[in-house]
Amino acid sequence: MEADKKLVKVRIFGQEYPIRASSNEDYIKEVAAYVDQKMNEVQRSVPSSMNASKIAISSSYEYFR
Repeated sequence: MEADKKLVKVRIFGQEYPIRASSNEDYIKEVAAYVDQKMNEVQRSVPSSMNASKIAISSSYEYFR
């Protein structure tokens, strides 16, 4: 299965991450863009120590509604 996975480089919150996945490259980039957008929204609204928790809660809420 590892051979089926592609390496896709994405940028989230100013940091580049290599993502190895079997999903479509465009889908991986779309998800990364969404996470980047949420990170930037949260940074503007809460202290940095709360960013990861706020993003996780916000993303989960949107996913499950």
